[in-house]
Amino acid sequence: MNGNRDKRMQRGNLVQRGRSPSHLNPLLELVGLQNLRLRNPSNQYLSLCKTLILLLVTGLMLVLNGSPVLANPYAAPPLSFSNAELRGHDFSGQNLRAAEFSNANLEAADFSNARAQGAVFSASVMTKTDMHGADLRDAMLDQSKFLDTDLSDVDFTNAILLGSTFENVDITGADFTNALLDLSQVKTLCKMAEGANSKTGIDTRYSLGCRD
Repeated sequence: MNGNRDKRMQRGNLVQRGRSPSHLNPLLELVGLQNLRLRNPSNQYLSLCKTLILLLVTGLMLVLNGSPVLANPYAAPPLSFSNAELRGHDFSGQNLRAAEFSNANLEAADFSNARAQGAVFSASVMTKTDMHGADLRDAMLDQSKFLDTDLSDVDFTNAILLGSTFENVDITGADFTNALLDLSQVKTLCKMAEGANSKTGIDTRYSLGCRD
């Protein structure tokens, strides 16, 4: 009898009235479980401790490893410059991932070496725009007008360029691997294609599928 009574008292000290132990409250509040009630205190107390430890260790590993779950470049709302007047604006070397420039006037703007993966430039005016060395992987550049534009060494991998026009542009070293272009665009670009991309090493003519 006394042995059973002692065991019940120990369990009562561990978890009173089916609630979680007070020393776990800060951790429970951190994960939103501060009002948790335990039906089977002795077993669920151990299970709860293991779960909290696993959560903390997992979170620590994500931080140390720079996981995209916590360090996702797309997590913050993307920059939006749609329909903006950006003539001569300097975006060189900036992080412009998923930024929006649709229907913007980008005449003489500087995007050299900008990191603009997944950015949207649909229907934008790019007259005398400097895009040299920009990372435009997965970007949308459809229905845009490229006139006297420096597109040298740009990475257009998986970019969408359908409906865009290219007049007197420099595409030396540009990489068009898997970019969406129609046949007339490819024919136009192949007339001026030369060099290889400094980052990917891909030959411009090869990326366009030009026929020698």
